[in-house]
Amino acid sequence: MTTHAKVAFLLAAALAAACGGQKTTLKPVKGVADVARADGVQMTIAGGGWTGHPAELDGTLTPLRVDIRNNSGRPLRVRFDEIKLVSPAGREYAAIPPYEIDETMTEPVSKPLDPEFAHDRFYVVPYASRHFTPGLRPWNEPFAYDAAYYGPRYAEWPAYSRRVEVKLPTEDMVARGLPEGVIEDGGSVSGFVYFQKVPGSLDRVDFRAELVDARTGEEFGTVTVPLAVTP
Repeated sequence: MTTHAKVAFLLAAALAAACGGQKTTLKPVKGVADVARADGVQMTIAGGGWTGHPAELDGTLTPLRVDIRNNSGRPLRVRFDEIKLVSPAGREYAAIPPYEIDETMTEPVSKPLDPEFAHDRFYVVPYASRHFTPGLRPWNEPFAYDAAYYGPRYAEWPAYSRRVEVKLPTEDMVARGLPEGVIEDGGSVSGFVYFQKVPGSLDRVDFRAELVDARTGEEFGTVTVPLAVTP
C-alpha cells in the first residue's frame, strides 16, 4: 500500500469511527504525570487543548499536543508510524499525517452569515436573526416561535443545525501539527499529533512512542504515557 493510500485508509477509518461526532478528551491517568522520560528523551502529552479551525476537530480525530525534548546524546527521529495510542486490548490508533489528508467533516457555523437570498424590505424573525449579519434586520414586533411545528420538522432534517462542510486539513491543522523530522541532541519540538478517533467507550489508552536514532536506525527506547479517556 502506498503512503498516500495508507493515509487515506487511516483517515477514512477515523471518519467512519467518528460518525455522530462525540467528543472525547484524553488526560493523564489520576496519580500519573503527563510527562515521561526514557533514555534521555522527555515527552509531555496534553489533550483537550485544540483551539484552532475546525473547532470540533476532536469530534472526528483525537488531537494531542506532544512536546519532545531530546537529551539522549543522539539525533532522535520523529515519524508518525512510530507514534501511536494503544488500548488495553491492544487496539492501535494511528497518528495521521495532516499533509495528505483529502477528506471533509462538518462543524457548526460559528459566525453570522451574509444572506445569499434576494430580499427587499424583508425582516427576519427574531429567533433566527442571530444566524445573519446585521444587514438583515430582525422583526421587532411579536412573532411567536412554534415549537410544536419546528421540533418534528427538525427531526426530519438532521443535517440542519447550521453546519458547514470543512475541507481537511485546514491551515491551522498543518501549521500547528507536529511535523516528521529529526531532533538533534539538546533540541526540542512541540505541536499537535492527530490520531484516529479514540472511542468514549474506552477507559484509557497508552501514548507510545518508539525512540529511534535518526542516523543508525537503532531503536534505543520507548516512551509510554497512560491517558484516561473522558467522553
